[in-house]
Order: sequence, then structure tokens, then C-alpha cells
Amino acid sequence: MKYRVFARKEVIVSGGSINSPQLLMLSGIGPKQHLADNRIPLVKDLPVGENLMDHVSLGGLAVTVNDTVSIRLQKVIDDPNNLNDLLQNHNGVYTIPGGTEALIFADADRPNSTDGRTNLELLLVTGLYSSYELLPKLCGMTSEVYNAVYRETDVMNGFMVLPMVMRPKSKGRVWLRDANPFHHPLIDPNYFADETDLDVIVAGVRLLQRMLRTGPMKSLDAKILDTPFPGCRQHVFDTDAYWKCAARQISFTIYHLSGTCKMGPESDPTAVVDPRLRVHGVQGLRVVDASIMPEVPAAHTNAPTIMIAEKASDMIKEDWGV
Repeated sequence: MKYRVFARKEVIVSGGSINSPQLLMLSGIGPKQHLADNRIPLVKDLPVGENLMDHVSLGGLAVTVNDTVSIRLQKVIDDPNNLNDLLQNHNGVYTIPGGTEALIFADADRPNSTDGRTNLELLLVTGLYSSYELLPKLCGMTSEVYNAVYRETDVMNGFMVLPMVMRPKSKGRVWLRDANPFHHPLIDPNYFADETDLDVIVAGVRLLQRMLRTGPMKSLDAKILDTPFPGCRQHVFDTDAYWKCAARQISFTIYHLSGTCKMGPESDPTAVVDPRLRVHGVQGLRVVDASIMPEVPAAHTNAPTIMIAEKASDMIKEDWGV
């Protein structure tokens, strides 16, 4: 059974930075040659799917400590007192924010800057890879890497720090696998195509090392796990070259994808939507999500995306006199 739906005023696409460009391209709005290659009739030639940006992180910085205060998921689950603390007293280990116990925003190029234009974030996660069974799987970590590097942490305590590139120079692309709307699109994040992004990762490692030399961290004997990655043994451990290699071995997304339906004036050949989020050259169609960001913000994208939605709702009401 097929249904046909009509819009009296306009259609608003809010599929996110992957699905919005996919939907537009399937509808004939996108790069002319790419649509022709997939035998999709052209409605409007626009750079849909280009300009893909994301915050990518080095995922391999395990810091071990000589204390037993770190969180190990199975240990938490096995102790019924932890659940009792949550339900009865509203405190305890289950109340931690989980993944955001500590954050640092910094400028890797200007360490003493206070103007807020950061390009580096350090995100602290309580526990090690061995503390959470799912984490290695989420990172796509092979058993070879886990056994070679992290297996020894099964009996250790500590935490992980994720140095993250906040203003990436590298940009990727989303394009169609084919004209079937039920097939996932092809995604090329193009991480580290611009090697200056790797310099930011290295700066994050060096900043963490400075922190580990402070008194409180020294009291815990906190140190970065120094077992080298199998694919980086050609480099001396802790050199810049080693950490750049490590970033290419075990980096992962923070899921801040943005930019694939870029906002800009019609004179901008890289723009897809105008400042009121209307698709250039197509009547009655807007995109409202993180895909319209011209640049990924140097911050987590949740609040900016909410702001985009709030602003879009105001503009839509203005345009229709509501």
C-alpha cells in the first residue's frame, strides 16, 4: 500500500547530518554528477553531503592509578549497596554524570589564551576500557589491539582521557550508496586528512602529561599506560610521531556530525540553505538540524542544535505570519 502526503506550506527536513543529505539527494537535490551516477532525476544542483565535520578523539589514553577508587562497571553492578544509595539516598556511584566527570577546553596553539576560541577538549571518563565491556566494541577495537595493549588493565584502576579536535580542518562527505532509500548512505569522515588536526591531538597528550605532574596526580602515581600499539612500534613511545600514529590507530567519533547542508548566501558555491534555512532554489523546503552549521562549533553540538531549532521555529512563524 502506498500513501501520498501533501504539504500546504512547506516541508521541514530534520534528519540530522547523515539522513538529511541522504533524503535531499534521493529527492534530486544534490551534486549533479553524483545524482546522474545513481540515475536520480535532477531537481537542483547543490553541494549536498559535502562539508562533513566531526569532533574526533584519540581513544587510547589510559591513565592508571595506585588507588582503588576508580569505577569498574561490573563491580558497581555486583554491589547492591550502590543501587540502594541511588534509590534511598539519591547519591553514590550511580549519580555520576558518566563520561563528563571532568572537561577541559583549551587552545592548543595559544595555551594562555582566555578568549574562548578553543580547538582542543580533554574529556575524562572514569574507569578503563576493561571497566566497560561495551567500550572496546563501540570503538571498533580488535581483540588483537585489546589483548596487546589493554588486557593488562583488567586488574588495574584508573581513568581514560580523550583528547578531542574541536575545530577540525579535515572535512569529509556523505553520498548515496545507490537510489534505494532503505540502503544506508556512504560516509567518509576523512579524519586527519589535514595533519594539523593531529598536532592538536598531540597537544592534548602533552597537556594531560602536565596535569599528571601536579601534586594530586602524583599522589595517585597517575601515569599514562605505556604499552605501545601494535601498529605504532616503529616509533619511539611518547614521541609526537608515536601519538600521531596512535591517533590513526584508535580514534573514534564523539557523534558531533555537522555541516552537510551548509548554511550560506546563494553566492556561496558551498552553501545548501540560506540564512533562513530554506534550500536554495527549491520552494517550500527547509533543513533544520546540525547539518546546516557552516562550521562545527568548538563545543558539544547538543545545545547549538537546540538553538537552531528554536531560531528556526521563530523564523517559520515570521515567514507565515503566525
